[in-house]
Amino acid sequence: MTKTVWDHAKKLREQYAAELKKVTQLQKQWALRKPVLDAHCLTLQKEILRLEQEIDELVMEKLNKATEAHLLTKSVLEHRKSIASKTKSWPSVSGHDFERRKTFAVEAGAPCAAA
Repeated sequence: MTKTVWDHAKKLREQYAAELKKVTQLQKQWALRKPVLDAHCLTLQKEILRLEQEIDELVMEKLNKATEAHLLTKSVLEHRKSIASKTKSWPSVSGHDFERRKTFAVEAGAPCAAA
């Protein structure tokens, strides 16, 4: 081999050795950090799960309150309808009807409180 080829091969071996040393060092660092990162990921997953459950509980609480409010409103409206239907069947107490009844009571000899 010529001198330039030999020098180039030597330079490539040195670069390869330096890169291999860097890769080995990075692998060692990763091996040390991975368990710590895995533990941190697990902690974060547990926290996410806890927060999701808390959100679900709050949503269910809101839905239950909304359902209760809707049922209460519906019950009140049904009660009002019931009262309205009962009052429509009552006899009218207009001024004319009241005067007619008062006259009848006086003619029949009954005491009249409005007189």
